[in-house]
Amino acid sequence: MLGSLLVFGFVLLSAVRDVYFGHIFQSVGFLKVVLIACTICTVFFLTVSGLRGALSVLRGNLGIVVAVNVTTAVAWISYFFALTHISPAVANTLYSGIGPLTILMLEAVGWRIVARGPVGRGEAIFFVGLALSLAMIGAGAVTGLTGVSGVALRYSVAGTAFAVLGGVSLVISILYTRKLHDRGAGSDAILGVRFILIVFVTAAAEGFAERSLWSFAETELAWLGLSGAVLIVMPIYILQLGIARSVPLTANIIRALGPIVVFATQLADPRITFSGYSLCALSLYAICVIGANLVRARAALKPV
Repeated sequence: MLGSLLVFGFVLLSAVRDVYFGHIFQSVGFLKVVLIACTICTVFFLTVSGLRGALSVLRGNLGIVVAVNVTTAVAWISYFFALTHISPAVANTLYSGIGPLTILMLEAVGWRIVARGPVGRGEAIFFVGLALSLAMIGAGAVTGLTGVSGVALRYSVAGTAFAVLGGVSLVISILYTRKLHDRGAGSDAILGVRFILIVFVTAAAEGFAERSLWSFAETELAWLGLSGAVLIVMPIYILQLGIARSVPLTANIIRALGPIVVFATQLADPRITFSGYSLCALSLYAICVIGANLVRARAALKPV
């Protein structure tokens, strides 16, 4: 029960994060928020893991640590760029939904980072439905059917493309962090080193920004830091705790409902209006993800 509640807490916090920052990014550059949040996360978890002596495992896996940093930086910068130009529900779904398909494509070209079980016929059918739902969502974002008005075509196309790119990079990053876990690295150590590159990239970008982060009032910086810590850093940690304490099937089903929660939450944003098209596409997505997880769970329970 605790694990399920933690995963659901991740879903709620993620929904609030996407809607809140999608609105904030209209006036505050997303790189500023990423810089503050990732700096807080890096300093805190490096301190914790350093005091525990938990960083030693990472020294022998520097190549994987670099891969995690690069893929995490690409994933987060791409995703927050997408949030600036398309609806949070669309960005969230493309970002998280492309993951299973990415793993299948990587394995098809012979790039297997960690081992996974075979895909059965029933699960493959749901994956086809998943791909169809993502295509519908992406097409809706580009053609203006997802409830966001006043966005130029080039920005909606770029937002959709970057959401997919971010999702592909995210799943590769997760696979590499899983590899670090399998080699004995703890969650705090991984979170301590995962965002180092993105901190340097966003800090360098601030040097070319029209309005520097340091020109903000202290109250604004404090609020951005607090919201970044609560809505960006905390969900990551809560999800890791939840997955460790819940049945995988339950956790995946709860996470599959995330885009629906984001869809409902984003209606509080005055930029976004209700879209029946989005609701249908998101519902198809949720059904396919849940169905694929049920089929996999059923196959796992069959006697060998």
